[in-house]
Amino acid sequence: MPKKAKTEKSLKKHEPAKIGSNFATEKLRQYVAQLEQLDLEKNQLSEHIADIYTVAKSNGLDTKIIRQILKIRKLAASQRQEQEELLDLYMHALGMLPLFEHTDTTSDAA
Repeated sequence: MPKKAKTEKSLKKHEPAKIGSNFATEKLRQYVAQLEQLDLEKNQLSEHIADIYTVAKSNGLDTKIIRQILKIRKLAASQRQEQEELLDLYMHALGMLPLFEHTDTTSDAA
């Protein structure tokens, strides 16, 4: 029975300021109503986003790439550059890219 006593004690500890009072009861109702409304809006937004991805995919676009673009666009330019440099470094280390890409800057029209 010690567990039950602990639960009752913990419930009393988390009791809002006299739940029976009109003020506390009304505030609780307002919080619950606001959270329910926000949850409903969040679900509607999620459905709308899924619909947009479905349309993009049906038009031949790769939704994984679109998601990557959205992540990249959220980054600051310096963060994006740092990630690109690290990606290049790691790819070079794994032999996926040549270490130095030679670009011919001289013109053959001499």
